[in-house]
Amino acid sequence: MVNSTRFGSKRFVLGTLAVMAVAAAAVTALSDRRAVEVSVVRGSSEKVHSILAALPIEVGTPFAHDWSSERAMVTGGWLLALEVEPEMLVRHQSADPVLYVGDHAVERINSGENSGRVIVIVPKRIDLENAPIYFGSAALPESVSASTRKLELTRARNDGAKPFSEAALSAAYKKGLSGSDTATVEFQDRRAVLEFAAQWIYEFCPDETEFANSLLLM
Repeated sequence: MVNSTRFGSKRFVLGTLAVMAVAAAAVTALSDRRAVEVSVVRGSSEKVHSILAALPIEVGTPFAHDWSSERAMVTGGWLLALEVEPEMLVRHQSADPVLYVGDHAVERINSGENSGRVIVIVPKRIDLENAPIYFGSAALPESVSASTRKLELTRARNDGAKPFSEAALSAAYKKGLSGSDTATVEFQDRRAVLEFAAQWIYEFCPDETEFANSLLLM
């Protein structure tokens, strides 16, 4: 039976005891910032250096995934903290390189262009042991179709993209508070996910503290 922990939006309002408790737990569990290993060997996929934390999530109120043409409703997936080449996260006025986990384009929550650390939402609970993490071609989020995602995954694998090792993922699960890829954390809605993600931004991306504050005040 899958273990779960439930979080609702009200528990993450700035200034409440719940936020303080979760923040303290996040800092304790995520304090070790060792880079676990490089995900892939060459090409654009080698721009993803390490997976810092991984948390399997479920969402009570589904929300649309805007980083795809289908805008599928998200009922669960992953919250990940990644370390990548900062240059890959610089925003442009046109299309940007799309960050993928397996054949899913992820939602990037924070900028990360200074620290190289980015918090992302993977819109589906996929097996990370079989899913490489990589940057694909530049595209607008709303233009990324299912056929595009499959093509990008094929290209990445041909370029040598490989998933993180079992040891690397195990370390990321422990840092992500759940301690296991089967211990799911339940959130009330997208807002609650973002409020939790703010704690990771404080920990991994201290240069984006103001942005983290704004997530808690939404």
